[in-house]
Amino acid sequence: AEVTAETPVELKNFLGGGAYTLTGVVKALGFKPYDGSITIEGGRYDGEMLLGAFCNSRLAGGGQQLAPNAMIDDGLMDLTLVRPFLPHELPKVIEEINNPSE
Repeated sequence: AEVTAETPVELKNFLGGGAYTLTGVVKALGFKPYDGSITIEGGRYDGEMLLGAFCNSRLAGGGQQLAPNAMIDDGLMDLTLVRPFLPHELPKVIEEINNPSE
């Protein structure tokens, strides 16, 4: 949400959708993980996280797949949690988001 709100209109006009990527990268360079706890049925997570999203459908804003197993009509909320990772681990993180374990 911050990236969308803070991407300048002039940059959007110049780069189109790439403006959001550029703004996101700039923000990510100075990003500090959140420290917190999440308790859900069957488990608890305590520690640092970059992203925590409860989803009732597969896609987030802009069509980004965030919860591939989520079904809008199953009465459940899916949790996507991204813990801190090193830059070279990004392909693995993306793969795990796209193909999560149950």
